[in-house]
Amino acid sequence: MLSPDFFLLTDYPVCKLNTLVKDILPFLEKNNFSHLPVVNMDNIWIGNINTEDISTADEDSSIQDVMYDLEKFYLLESSNLNPFDFFDLFNQCETNTIPLLDDEGNIKGVYSRDYLLNEWSKTMFFDERGTTFVIEKGYDEYSFSEIAQIIEGNNARMIGLMLLSNVNYRTQVLIKTNGINTKTILDDLRRYGYDIVSTLSEDTHLNDLKERTEYLNKYLNI
Repeated sequence: MLSPDFFLLTDYPVCKLNTLVKDILPFLEKNNFSHLPVVNMDNIWIGNINTEDISTADEDSSIQDVMYDLEKFYLLESSNLNPFDFFDLFNQCETNTIPLLDDEGNIKGVYSRDYLLNEWSKTMFFDERGTTFVIEKGYDEYSFSEIAQIIEGNNARMIGLMLLSNVNYRTQVLIKTNGINTKTILDDLRRYGYDIVSTLSEDTHLNDLKERTEYLNKYLNI
């Protein structure tokens, strides 16, 4: 697991009370930051300003003139967090950037959701070649251990699982395997009550059903 420091951005503007809006706008035009940290004249963090307030302000205004409602979310340097815990914080705070502070309130950097997503896309789940498919089952009925046993019981290797959605008490799970015995795995998942949402060339179950239906219709029409 990569250290949270690996994802920390240090190349970003810090807004002081006397910083002019026109000095921040070029950065905002190139970067998708929902908030920027604001510091007082002693460089101590006092809150985060919504970048919409900057973008819609007069260019000759100062940050102090437009910081109507500073938001107070942040992370402490002493926090013992997994980098992917940050995604929950982004959602809770309705932001895509969160500043990291030391115990004295100095800014050490910011965490960016876009940067985290970009780095996440380079992990083995996305980067390693394999077969992916989506299954669905009741929210209280699916089991990661059961899914893993079905996959590994068919001599396949599971690369990763990801929860995609929970709608009407039905949970969809994205699965990635090394592509071995996929048809058998899908058949076994069905026997355990999982619906196969995605279709694959390896999955002949639907074709088999279609052929049987066509045969039955032909028989009944004789």
